[in-house]
Amino acid sequence: MVLGTVCLLVLGVVSVNGLIAPDNDLTLEGLARHVVDLEAVVQKQIQNITNELALLTKHTDPGISFTAYLSTSRTCATTSTIRFDDVKNNNGGGYNPYSGIFRAPVSGMYMFSLVMGNNER
Repeated sequence: MVLGTVCLLVLGVVSVNGLIAPDNDLTLEGLARHVVDLEAVVQKQIQNITNELALLTKHTDPGISFTAYLSTSRTCATTSTIRFDDVKNNNGGGYNPYSGIFRAPVSGMYMFSLVMGNNER
């Protein structure tokens, strides 16, 4: 397999007139050194692309959120769990409408906002 790779590399070097081996060292050792250099360049480019992809993913990720309502008016005990049955969105899947419990899918800081009203007049 190594011999096949070297033959391909030599053909590539000859066909691009020194672009792959700018020092024109077409010896096996020279080509091997240049392959190592190229591998390092490719690895650096892969790392840069991976970092850019992570930044893009971070900026396009909708994050973790949920918006839910009660579809009907209810009387709730002071110690009961309120199960919001009308779920508009549940990004990240943290809210369980059957149990009424939100479990954070990833660690971090969360903010909750609740609006309540009283129907008694």
